[in-house]
Amino acid sequence: MTDYKTKEQKELDKIARAMINLDKELTEIDQLQSNENKHALRQWYAEKKVMHDIKKVLHESKLYAQYNEREMEEITMNYEKLASEMEAI
Repeated sequence: MTDYKTKEQKELDKIARAMINLDKELTEIDQLQSNENKHALRQWYAEKKVMHDIKKVLHESKLYAQYNEREMEEITMNYEKLASEMEAI
């Protein structure tokens, strides 16, 4: 039972770290003064990264079967494409 509790706590710590990193990143984005649309895009990307991290932790704990390892690659490609399009505007 102790091993299960320890593993559970480690997984919860990973999720907490992901959320703390999201809070920091969103705070930094909010403090920027430039293009508002670009801020929304960066916030979207930060949130997607954290959701992917949480899904991964849950998948590793056998609590989430729909995890797609390549999902983050697709999200990053879409983000980069949209970001470059915004730069061109």
